[in-house]
Amino acid sequence: MKILITGINGLVGRGIAEFFYNKDKNEIIGIGRNEFCMHEFCNRYIKADITNENLADILKKLKIDFTVIIHCAAALAGKDSDIFNINSFGTYNMLKTAKILNCKKFIYISSISVIGKPETVPITEEHKECPITSYQYSKYLGEQILKLEKDIDIYIFRIASPISIYTPKEKILPVFIYNCINNKDIVLYGKGERIQNYIDIRDIAMAASFAVKKENTRGLYNIVGENISNIQLAEICRKILKSNNSIRFENDLYGCDNEKWIVSGEKAFLNLGYEPKFKIENIIKDFVNKII
Repeated sequence: MKILITGINGLVGRGIAEFFYNKDKNEIIGIGRNEFCMHEFCNRYIKADITNENLADILKKLKIDFTVIIHCAAALAGKDSDIFNINSFGTYNMLKTAKILNCKKFIYISSISVIGKPETVPITEEHKECPITSYQYSKYLGEQILKLEKDIDIYIFRIASPISIYTPKEKILPVFIYNCINNKDIVLYGKGERIQNYIDIRDIAMAASFAVKKENTRGLYNIVGENISNIQLAEICRKILKSNNSIRFENDLYGCDNEKWIVSGEKAFLNLGYEPKFKIENIIKDFVNKII
């Protein structure tokens, strides 16, 4: 199967590319902004801008064809205009490209954060959307654009906190791991009760593989991992790394300690047969093996 992955050099794009590259002899076509693909999990790489309105013509001239798009490319921060251009118009442009090139399935990696803040838990696909930030609005607009499409099977995957061995060092999990290794205090805000849904990128890729194979299952899905509080995450890291470092509590300056991002994956389980395979312990051990 020929699969086009946008944002193939990013955290999620790389993980999904690796999964499909090593599975069932798929042909992976990657799109990114770098001159070259930053890893080996790609059969053919095109440096391209997903907002280029002539993208379909460019791919045609290069004799690129594919049956599935997994759209991972996104701007997480920066100018508002850039965020909306890439995340909203870029998604529209990729959909237009898919239609011109007769793509059959389109999987969009969105974010559970489009709901704004959790009002009821567990968070299902029926939770009302109330985006707050430019990023959240832009991803929500991308979803709305895709929901109008009738001719291509559209899958919208809402994920919370994707993790892998390539997770940036400034993110909470690597910070906890490095603090355990270096015997530095882990700082938690409030009581450390904020709950986040952590999902191994290999699980996201597995969910995408189910969507690729299934028929008549298009729609919006929460793709989940484990619901873990900050203090639980800290304790798991300390236990696995056998660290004697301390957990220190500070004032919750941002008022996030009460947020409970407890996400339901029931719909994805019932329709796609998806349930997470990788535990948080797996990725911690893999991360440690990578850096030691």
